[in-house]
Amino acid sequence: MPPENVRDSKKIIAVVSDPITPDITAAVNALIAKKDLIEKAGFLRETSDGLNLISYDHDTLSVVAVAPKLNVATVPAAAVPVLAIDLTWREGVLAFGGLPLAPITM
Repeated sequence: MPPENVRDSKKIIAVVSDPITPDITAAVNALIAKKDLIEKAGFLRETSDGLNLISYDHDTLSVVAVAPKLNVATVPAAAVPVLAIDLTWREGVLAFGGLPLAPITM
């Protein structure tokens, strides 16, 4: 599929910026808020591994599925919400004692 025009690319970036970025942040923060319960249940590693998997999936989606559709002039603007999402997933992984494995996307 050829890249979108600048206007349509900005629409894609706007959706990634809001609601996707705040929703991911809220979800990770809600999970971190339950860390004590997760730890008591013995699921720190599984939670960290799950967040790593989601982080990797986010990177794959960003680089393989979405980025090629953006007009090249809009890629720097897309980097802002994508990096915020990357860092949020990494924060979650670290909160549960894991090591973030996915590369930083943008």
